[in-house]
Amino acid sequence: MKWLLIVEDDDVTRRALAASFIREGWDVADAASVTEGLALLDHGQPPDFAVVDLMLPDGGGERILVEFKARGLPTRVAVCTGCEDLSRLAVVEALGPAAILHKPIRIEDVHAACAAPLAG
Repeated sequence: MKWLLIVEDDDVTRRALAASFIREGWDVADAASVTEGLALLDHGQPPDFAVVDLMLPDGGGERILVEFKARGLPTRVAVCTGCEDLSRLAVVEALGPAAILHKPIRIEDVHAACAAPLAG
């Protein structure tokens, strides 16, 4: 079974994403902060995919993307953000997420990012 990590501080968005992926047969774990998200990485197999918000209460969600890279985890990450800071977005893009989705996000777009083939 594929599993998804959702790191999103907005309760409604986090619950909607989780419910949608659970209906599709995914195992889902969720967190509302960078600290909670990083803690979930220490339990067994890494997630197949992660949906990470950039603006979290305890720091930038890009810390989670950096941690995936530092550990050499194969997890694909979709970054969801309302951030309009082009320099910050350029730094995030350089980290190589599978997708950067601008809020308000559509659940269909998140599913599409999870299903998209890896780039060359």
